[in-house]
Amino acid sequence: MRVKVQAIGDLREYFGRDPVEVALPDGATVRDLLDTLDMRLGARLPGYLWDRETRRFKGPVLLVVEKKAVQDESASLADGIEVRIMRAIAGG
Repeated sequence: MRVKVQAIGDLREYFGRDPVEVALPDGATVRDLLDTLDMRLGARLPGYLWDRETRRFKGPVLLVVEKKAVQDESASLADGIEVRIMRAIAGG
């Protein structure tokens, strides 16, 4: 299956401006996507943003799948969906 990954805001500096298509096995989860992103882009991501050991984002970075923020790495992904990666923004 294939999913499109789109970085938002300043994260485009590392992921690029255009969506990246990622091939994953059928039945893939968010964890599978993170592992694949680490293989493809992990070396490019700065340490304050990406933990190479755990293959997870650091700080307030959200994965938004079909317009819903997802924190559960075991959440299933489906063919053709779009995953957006963005920093969480809080106001006051």
